[in-house]
This record gives sequence, C-alpha cells and structure tokens, in this order.
Amino acid sequence: MLQLVAWCRKRPPRHILGSLGEWVAAWFLRTQGFSIRARNIRVFTGEIDLLMIRDGELYAVEVRTRLSNTKIDELEQTFPLTKRRKCRDNARALSQGVPGIGMLSGNLMGLLYVYVRFSKTGFPEITLYEEDSADEKFA
Repeated sequence: MLQLVAWCRKRPPRHILGSLGEWVAAWFLRTQGFSIRARNIRVFTGEIDLLMIRDGELYAVEVRTRLSNTKIDELEQTFPLTKRRKCRDNARALSQGVPGIGMLSGNLMGLLYVYVRFSKTGFPEITLYEEDSADEKFA
C-alpha cells in the first residue's frame, strides 16, 4: 500500500492513471453485486470503459479518474453534459453489436458514471452516479 501512496504523489501518465481508475471502479462495482462482461469496448462512436451485468441487466460504465485533493460531489462537475451525451451515444452504438462481443443478450438498462479520486493519502474515493434508461435522454 505504501508504494501506491508514493506513486499517487507523482503525476503518472494519463493512460496508467486511467487504467488504475478502471480497475478500482470494477472492483468497487463487484462489491455492489455487478460482474464484468467486458472492458474498453470500442464502438464506432467511441469507447465504453466497462460493461457490467447485475441480475441479468446490462450497464455501460464510464470511469473518470483524477489526482486531486478537491472533492467534487456534483455529477455536472465530474461528468459535464457533453461527456454524458457522448456516453449515451456510445451506449446506443453498443446495442447495435460489437466485434468480439456480438449482439447484446439483453437490453442495456442504464449508464453508470464512476468517479475515482486519489488524494495525497493514496486511497481512492469512489462516487457512483446512475442514469437509468427510463430517462428520455437515454432512450
């Protein structure tokens, strides 16, 4: 654990920080009853970080990771509207099939936004936001 703390005090490359954040988010979601279906899924509109399943329902997950001592509680601050629109487009594209995964065996029930923040202590703080498919913006 001390190595992680020391590592977080430096400024790691973005892809490494992103990969660590996705790993932490996947671990957190597994503790909430989700199972991983796929990671880093490329669709023609972009990428979906994680595809998770719980009780037979599929969820697309977008992960945002930051090194910061500033706590952000608002969804709009963490995931601006333009980013959420892009995530919805990616989720719609996912329902049309993905190479290597094929067509989804079930409806995509919603989007999960996971914000992972590493402070100087090195311990992650995780915030989960959920957007249901019932939202007219997603449907």
